Amino acid sequence: MIRIIYLYIIFGCLALIMTGCENTGHDRKFSEQMVACIDSMQGGAMLLHGNRIHSPEIIRQIYDTGNGLVEAKWDNWVNIDQLLNSIRNAYYHGLQPEDYHLSALYDLMNKVIASEETDFYDSVAFELLLTDSFLLLASHLSEGKTIRGTDTPRWTASGSKPGKDWKGFLENSLDEQRVFINIEQLAPAHDEYIKLIDALEYYRQVEEEGGWVKFDTGQPKLEKGMRHPDVVLLRKRLSGTRHFGENDTADLLFFDDNLHDQVAEFQKRNGLAADGVVGPATAEALGYSVYENISTIKTNLERWRRLDDLGDHYIVVNIPDYRLSVIKEGRTMLTSDVVVGQRHRQTPVLSSELTKMELNPFWFVPPGMLKHKIIPTVRRDIEYLERNNMVVLDKDWRRVDPGSVDWHSGFGEGFPYIIRQNPGPGNEMGRIKFLFPNRHFVTIHGTPYTHLFRQNIRAFSAGCIRIRTPLQLAEYLLNNQEDWTMGQLLEVLDSNEFRRVEFVNPLSLHILYFTAWAGEDGVTNFRKDIYSLDPPLLEALQQHPPGYEHEISVQLPAGLAATDGELRNQANQ
Repeated sequence: MIRIIYLYIIFGCLALIMTGCENTGHDRKFSEQMVACIDSMQGGAMLLHGNRIHSPEIIRQIYDTGNGLVEAKWDNWVNIDQLLNSIRNAYYHGLQPEDYHLSALYDLMNKVIASEETDFYDSVAFELLLTDSFLLLASHLSEGKTIRGTDTPRWTASGSKPGKDWKGFLENSLDEQRVFINIEQLAPAHDEYIKLIDALEYYRQVEEEGGWVKFDTGQPKLEKGMRHPDVVLLRKRLSGTRHFGENDTADLLFFDDNLHDQVAEFQKRNGLAADGVVGPATAEALGYSVYENISTIKTNLERWRRLDDLGDHYIVVNIPDYRLSVIKEGRTMLTSDVVVGQRHRQTPVLSSELTKMELNPFWFVPPGMLKHKIIPTVRRDIEYLERNNMVVLDKDWRRVDPGSVDWHSGFGEGFPYIIRQNPGPGNEMGRIKFLFPNRHFVTIHGTPYTHLFRQNIRAFSAGCIRIRTPLQLAEYLLNNQEDWTMGQLLEVLDSNEFRRVEFVNPLSLHILYFTAWAGEDGVTNFRKDIYSLDPPLLEALQQHPPGYEHEISVQLPAGLAATDGELRNQANQ
């Protein structure tokens, strides 16, 4: 009860100061100061209390009332209280509360309350910083804080839709006293995002408790049956992470069956061969600190914020996990291993629709491979083309006798022919190729090189995605297409004749890049950052918004706001 009275007194004073409380003179002075501040925003960046206003154009629209008085919008203690909680709650999303004027807001609030005379500059600064922090936090939760392309130059995934009516959104939030709930509901509603928030909280708790010991070993490998001092270090490292069981042995130096199972479980969560042997790749994964895991989770939360709703039924490829999945209403309907692009020929992050597929596709040798592999090989062995079911075509698509081509020419003006591989068992595209509109000319297709799927790290392609089970994906996509049966599909494939099939109901496709996610059991999985995209994204995420001047250290008023947990529960209802 005392706390509630305290809140009413504080925010009642603020409302009195900012609105003038029926006092026309106060109203006019506050309005004049507001107009002066808003007009000054036309010149570019504006600092209030050492903090830059980040949304000047939107703020001008919000407070544009024609010739009337400009009134304070934050004249209700409940709304201010909820906004301060929203800003603090940004921490749980992996964002930095101080980016949203938190210290300046508390400092100004204290000044306004403590002042014996109305300081209209402080009142106006408090009002505008409240609005700006609302807009900035709302945009970061709904669209992401960082600029797309900062870490992924080839990013063309479906992003949050621009053009939100921020003025209407703010006014609705204030009128309905739903500031906290409305802001929280801008964050991704996807189950994966929510699970990652829980994972972030867990690893922060581990960090607060001291984290785990750094694992390092000079041994080529540690495996079951060995006795070595590094086995003790391995046990301590695994004990710092949940769900690995207890060390119930008296001989801590001995690598026993229980430890073998724990290592295998760790390997599964990190996309490694679950053989229970600590080799170089497993040792590297064990060497990451809890701080590095926290940073990885933060970067992946930001990737989710950049995305639009994926839909109820879609195909998703996670590049670092080398996996394609079909998701329908939250359930995994089909999954397959894939091969993705090499580090220097990266598979792009994109969103599209799977619109058609080709059965027994042709393969046209790309210029790079033509120059560096095919032509040099044919110069040594002209029979290479026939053995690999390849033909030479001119620019009018007429066949050319390979023997009539001067393969030893320098081709200074470019190779004047096209080399095409015809359908067949050894075709580079496999037996099925899936097509979707994209500016990168990337496809999903089969491959004759099935041995590559035995590797854990499968970044071998020139950017396209090679799928291990193309036939199962084709069957799924044709399941509701009456003009095709599985028998007809197999008959066409066996004929080696090219056929293009249009899908009646194209399925959404998202090729994404996630190095951390929480599984069905809530346990976090990590994958190697094969394209080194996490560090630049983390750096951008940790930067203060442009123009941020300094931090102000203030003592937060005790008992000022409802607990974060209370409001977070409201937002999830």
